[in-house]
Parts: sequence; C-alpha cells; structure tokens
Amino acid sequence: MLVKFDQSIHDPFIVAEMIYDTDPQINQIIFGTRKIGISQIMKLVTSKDTFYATPYLHIIENNKTIAGIVSSYPIKDKAKLTYAVGKAYFHLFGGKEFIRKMPYLLKLNRLFNGKTDHNGYYIVYLFVQENQRRQGLAAQAIYELSEMWPTIYLHVAKENKSAIMFYENNSFTKIRESKVAFENEDVEAYLMRRISKK
Repeated sequence: MLVKFDQSIHDPFIVAEMIYDTDPQINQIIFGTRKIGISQIMKLVTSKDTFYATPYLHIIENNKTIAGIVSSYPIKDKAKLTYAVGKAYFHLFGGKEFIRKMPYLLKLNRLFNGKTDHNGYYIVYLFVQENQRRQGLAAQAIYELSEMWPTIYLHVAKENKSAIMFYENNSFTKIRESKVAFENEDVEAYLMRRISKK
C-alpha cells in the first residue's frame, strides 16, 4: 500500500538508502560514494518541493514497515520540479561543486529525456527492499498509480535486465533508448511506457 512519506513516522535514513540503491550508478555520478550520497539524499528527503520529498515521495508499506519507496510526479510538473531540484542541488553541493557537477547533470537530463504525454505520470524511483521482494508489492504500487494515471513513464538502466523484465511483465514497453558518456563509461537507459486499458 502506498502512503505519503512522513519524516515523523518513516525513517529518513532508510528512505535515503533505498533512493540511492535504486540506481547506484547514476546516484554515484550525482552524489558520490554511497555513504556520502545517503547523507545528502537525507537532506533532500527532509526538505520540500522536489521529487525527493512529500508530496512526490511515497512509501510502500507492508505490515506497517517500510518495504519500499516510489518517487513520482505528474509530467505537467516536470519543469517546476527540474528547477526545484536544480536549486536544491545548488544549496546541497554549494556553488563551486554545483558548477563542477553541471556537465554531468546536463548529460543526465539528456539521458532521462524523451517524448512523453503531458497528461502522463513519471516514476523517478521505484525500489523494494530485498527481503520484501517477490510479494507483488512493486506491481501493486504500479497498479495504484495507474488507477489515477492511465499513462505512466519511467527510465530503466539498459543493463538492469531483471528490472526491464519486471516492467515488461507489468505492461510497460520500451519506447526510446538513450546513451551518454561519462568520462570512460557509457550510461544507457530505456524510456518505458505503460498505458492502462480501461
């Protein structure tokens, strides 16, 4: 069951760990090592106005425990959130570090772009704790979102075969492939879309 993240109830450290672990490759580019990244994401989770925090951050609960997280937003809010996240990064990293990271952030923006329906919904992060997997929790979260938003988009790393299979089994299809180079490493992703048949 999806519930809005509430830092007075849900442990921000656990939530930040899950956000980082959703895509360690990308999050290392943005935040650095896992330890540093989790502490920085905790600051974002407990702030506001970005997809790292309420109202865009939801908890997947199972038996009153944090089983996973979903960060998502209506695509019509994308420009506002892109600006808010950029501003949050600037405050988080400081001016010099933000400017140093700017080329990477711009490349990530290109990687995670693609034509989407303005009335659709976009999933930034979807993660279920390893000990809570294979119970249908992620599929249930997608179903709950699809009840409100018939068209849902997300990006998934091309090398993440198990995630791609999961999304395909939950009615997502690949609609675009993108690739950017970070120093000596290529990062590739698929834009996937799910259209509910109602």
